[in-house]
Parts: sequence; C-alpha cells; structure tokens
Amino acid sequence: GMFLRAANQYPNRTAVVCNGETLTYRQLKEQALAVFARLKEKNIEPQEPVAIYAPKGVAQIIAALGILFAGGAYLPLDFENPQERIETILKAGGVRKVIVSEIPESGHFLSGYDLIAVHGASAVSLEETLIPKKNPDALCYVIYTSGSTGAPKGVMITHAGAVNTIQDVNERFGLRETDACLGVSNLHFDLSVYDIFGLLAVGGKVVIPNAEQAKEPASWAKLLEREQITVWNSVPAFAEMLSAYYEQEKLTKPHSLRLMLLSGDWIATDLPGKIYELFPQLRLIALGGA
Repeated sequence: GMFLRAANQYPNRTAVVCNGETLTYRQLKEQALAVFARLKEKNIEPQEPVAIYAPKGVAQIIAALGILFAGGAYLPLDFENPQERIETILKAGGVRKVIVSEIPESGHFLSGYDLIAVHGASAVSLEETLIPKKNPDALCYVIYTSGSTGAPKGVMITHAGAVNTIQDVNERFGLRETDACLGVSNLHFDLSVYDIFGLLAVGGKVVIPNAEQAKEPASWAKLLEREQITVWNSVPAFAEMLSAYYEQEKLTKPHSLRLMLLSGDWIATDLPGKIYELFPQLRLIALGGA
C-alpha cells in the first residue's frame, strides 16, 4: 500500500538503481504487477510463502513486491548457499512456488517447483483494485537465520510489524522523496526490509551495489558520491569497513550522507567517534535489534 501510494504520486522518479539499470516507480510497479498476475494464475493462497532465488539486484525487489501484491509472504534465499541448505529451507517453509531471475535448464534442483521468471513476465498496467487488501496480521516475509544449532530457523514477520517499524523510522527522521539509500544488506537479512520498503514508501531511491562488489568499501564510496546517498543502514561491521576505507584512502567524503542507522550487533565504543570525524553532518542512530 505504501509503495503504491508513492508510485502513483511519483511515477517518474527513480525507484531502484543497480548495475547501471534504473527503474522508475512506474516501471517497478508494472513489473511487480506482472509477477502478481503470474502468481494469481498459479492460484497463490493468502499468506502462502513464495521463495525468491535470484542474485542481489533489481529482480529481487520486483519479486518481493509482486509476492506482497498477491497476498503472499516472501521468503528470500541466499543465492550463495549450497543446494542442500536451500532445499532444507524450501521444505521447512512448505514452499511450492519459487521466483527466479530466469528459468533454469531442466534437471536443475529447482525444476520440481512452480517457477516464475521475473524477467519473463511482461510488464502490465493492471487495475490495482485487483490487489487483495492486506490484513495487518497477515504474514509479510519469512527469513531463515542460521539458527544456533546450525539448522535453519524461520523468523516470521507480519505486515503490521514491518509497517510500524518503517513508518516510525521514516517519520522520526523525516525521510522523503529526495532521500536515497545504499542497500548493502542482502535480501535474506532483515535489515534489507527497511532499505527497500522504507525508501519506496516515500518516493526515495534504493541503490543496490552489484553482487560482486556488495562487500567492497571502494564500490560503496563510488556509489555514495555518484548517487548522492543520504541514508546508510547496516550492521556496525559495514560502517567500520566504510570508515576504515575513507581514513586509509583520504578521500573526499560525500556531503549528501545525513543519516546512519546501525543495528543487528554490538556497536564498538570507538565507532561513533570515527564516524562523526568523517561525517560531521551526520546523525548516527543505534536501532538495537529487530
């Protein structure tokens, strides 16, 4: 709902940038509606978990939105995970449908599932009235963490839980359509939920480093500057890497960065000092755990 309102208000603003590929809000909405239409054809059940198996990039965001439009819950898989672990998660999650960036060759371990290709679905401008109304207590996404025993453990989050967090952060820190965020977290990690849906709720821009450079501070620095990134949201370790890189390279800092949100782990006591020295204009916020 929040995304559709923003898409109708800012159809021509940039929604997502990755690897030189740019989608406007209108394009993102139409591609997500195409995935929604394919899921309806395949009789998706309310709150049915639908897996996303795609490398980090635009396809993941189109897939997640399409699943949510259809009333399903998205279940992101780690594209780098071994086949065995992915199969364990699909079984544990009771998954029947998997959204892929493109349909794999026959004999692929996913061939037994109902597969939908993001890029195979032709973009549609459907009537949005066909999108089922969401029950706030309905499942929004399921993320499998490694679990302390090593067996994957599913964490289930409702629409109400996700929306409350997003609205609170957006209102508290005055997020608007001029903001841009660098999505350094993977889709199967819950920090990505804010990167994507927080910015797309206000008409902002989500910039995704390509999969090969997702963990490289040099590529982060380039993107921060080029895309005029205003919001950084990550685990403290990534902020440590970023500040170490700037210190070492003595680079000019992007003046656009105004807000840094850190969560998911302990914040080293010396990190805030380092960050403020590098980015004096920044607000640094510790968000705690999920």
